[in-house]
Order: sequence, then C-alpha cells, then structure tokens
Amino acid sequence: MRLIQTICVALILITAPSVIMAQDKVRLSIELNNMTPAGTACRTTFLIKNELAVALDDLAFELVLFGKDQRVVKLVTVSTGKLPLGKSRVKQFDLKDLDCTSVGRVLLNDITRCRGDDLTPETCLAATTPSSRMEIPFIV
Repeated sequence: MRLIQTICVALILITAPSVIMAQDKVRLSIELNNMTPAGTACRTTFLIKNELAVALDDLAFELVLFGKDQRVVKLVTVSTGKLPLGKSRVKQFDLKDLDCTSVGRVLLNDITRCRGDDLTPETCLAATTPSSRMEIPFIV
C-alpha cells in the first residue's frame, strides 16, 4: 500500500508542472494600445491575442471608461468578431462623443459574448489578462 502511495505522489509531482504550465498558457490577452481623437470620437485601439485552447467565433466585451475624477464617463460594449487560435489582432473602436484626454482608467467590466467550442463568457472572463501600453490603467 505504501508503495502505491509513493508512486502516486511521484506521478503527481512529475506531472504537476506541465498541468500548471498548460493552465498558464490558456488565456486571452487584451491590451489597451492607444486612444486618439477622431473628430468627436475617441478612437480606441486594442491588441487582442487568443491563447485559449480554441478559436473564437465571436468575442464581445463591456468597457467602463472613467474620467480623471473617477466618475463613469461612458459604458460601451464592443465586438471583435473572429479570433483564430494563437493569432493576434488589432481592433479599433470609435467611441462617440468622448474626449480621449478626459479618460483616467478603463475597466473591463464583463465579457458579454464568447463563442467557441466549450466556451462561455464566464470562462473567457476568467482567462482574460488586461494590460495597457498607455498611462491609462486597463483593469478587470
């Protein structure tokens, strides 16, 4: 009996790092890359990388933009369309009636749609890693 327990523990220790590494690789990276004026809109650019286990047929996420005074300025949902597995895509969205210079931070409030094999908005949100190339924080 003790030999079986020892073998089981050894197998767990041998395989655990690969399981942990596999879980670390399964993510959806969304980077706030840029915000520039576009007439009366703020053109918001995201770099999105699908590192999930499957391709995405569609992804939509809800953003909350806060002013520098930390008050909500805008709440908007944007859709990316298809995101192939392992592919990075740049997506731009013109957020109407928004002054880019007034934005103090951006919150990824929710993932409202995440379509792909065995995916739900909840699983995609749990796998999402937001980041920002700007001085404006992008948080979840």
